[in-house]
Amino acid sequence: MADPENVTPPPLKDATQAVMEDVESGGGGGTRAQKPSRRPARRQKTLGEVLCERVSDEPEAVREVWAELRANKLTVNGQMLDAILKACAKNGEQGMHIALAILEQGTDDEIIAQQVRTSGFVTLLGMSSTRDDWDVDTILNDITDEDRESPEVIAAVGAVFCAGSLLAADCA
Repeated sequence: MADPENVTPPPLKDATQAVMEDVESGGGGGTRAQKPSRRPARRQKTLGEVLCERVSDEPEAVREVWAELRANKLTVNGQMLDAILKACAKNGEQGMHIALAILEQGTDDEIIAQQVRTSGFVTLLGMSSTRDDWDVDTILNDITDEDRESPEVIAAVGAVFCAGSLLAADCA
């Protein structure tokens, strides 16, 4: 019979190291089932979204990017249009005319949906109220009856006129 005082237990370090290696290799130590990841799968960006990212860094490329979007008949979503319009704003007074042309062409080409178009006008009206080189009346003249059906467009028009009013409190 073995003497209990002379028996050496297995080193604790080896057991701990084995568990750590199992965890590092993606195992769960064999004691619990791994929970599935709760991160939603990221969708891949569309070609249009990638193209529109370019104008954030290169606003002077807005015409080139717009030509690509049109040539490939790529649908423009609200985030893409927002990036395009912000790039237009960095092109000075001509930027307003570029933006209005984009909205018109995109609608005609059916790559800008009505809802996206109206959000574009809301963005343009908001930008025009802070710029001296953009003529609000020019933007207003491009707003169609269909655009005016949007409460957001009507609110943006009202905000532009109230911003210049001494009685702005009356507009609230």
